[in-house]
Order: sequence, then C-alpha cells, then structure tokens
Amino acid sequence: SIPRNVKIMFEVTDLKHATQATVSRCGMVWFSEDVLSTEMIFSNYLAKLRQIPLEGEDDTLIRESKAEQEVSPTLRVQRDVASLLQPYFTPDNLVAKCLEYAATQEHIMDFTRLRALGSLFSMLNQMVRNILLYNHQHADFPMQSDQLEAYVPKSLVYSILWSFTGDSKMR
Repeated sequence: SIPRNVKIMFEVTDLKHATQATVSRCGMVWFSEDVLSTEMIFSNYLAKLRQIPLEGEDDTLIRESKAEQEVSPTLRVQRDVASLLQPYFTPDNLVAKCLEYAATQEHIMDFTRLRALGSLFSMLNQMVRNILLYNHQHADFPMQSDQLEAYVPKSLVYSILWSFTGDSKMR
C-alpha cells in the first residue's frame, strides 16, 4: 500500500474512460483547453527550443568563457532553427492557418488542438535532432545557414501535413 505521505498525480486529456469509482476517489483539477491560447503555446515551444538542449548532454549547457558566454553547438543549432521557424508561428501565418483548417476536416481520431500541436512539436524536435546528427557525422562540413534556410521550411510543411492531417479520412 502507498504510505500516507505519498501523493500521486495523473494528468489526463479527458475522463472519457474513467470509471465512477476512479472519479469518486480522486480530487480533480480541470483546466479548459481554452486557458492556453495558440500563441502562448507557440511562444512556449519556441522559447524551450531556444533554451533547453534536446540532447540532454552535460556539455550542451551554456558554459562561461573568459569574458562572455559561449553557447554550445547544440543550442546554437536549436536557436538558428527557432529563428527560422518564428515567422511561421505568428497568429495569422502558416501554422495557425493550417491548424484552423485541420480542425474543420474529418479525422479518424478526435481532433484536439493540443494533440495536433504536440505531434507537430515532436516532429520538429526530430528535425532538429536530424540536423544535429548530420552535423555530428559531418564535423568537417556541418549544415550551413543557407542549407538550414532551405531544409527547415520543407521539414515544417512535412511535419504540419502529418501532425495535423495524418489521421484524416481518405476521400
């Protein structure tokens, strides 16, 4: 049995499959999906991409050098990618418009904004990992800024298609 001083918290999307026994024995805190605006979610993702290394390596943290801070190659790539993605994440630009359109389409699974954006962010994080892997494997000639500028928008479109409409019904 669980000791009295131990508390367990579960985060769920909904209570669709919860039994009455589960609901009656749990304290619940409910936040509407509308609490977070789409712009807030975009801003949070881009800020995390700029500040938190995806690889989780100790040497990727910001290190102090003599007179200035030196940013790791991982964070440098992540910041470059975030800067390239930023214009597409404004309220009236590509990602927001695609999200609005996807919400009007018929999906096999229940479409929610948070699930679609979570899928998009996972795919974009994988894109960054692919860039980091390429740079690691090709240390003599890592991906240049012009190559990043060509690759990132194409990968964004691919990610939007799969994350927003990958579960859409075929017509």
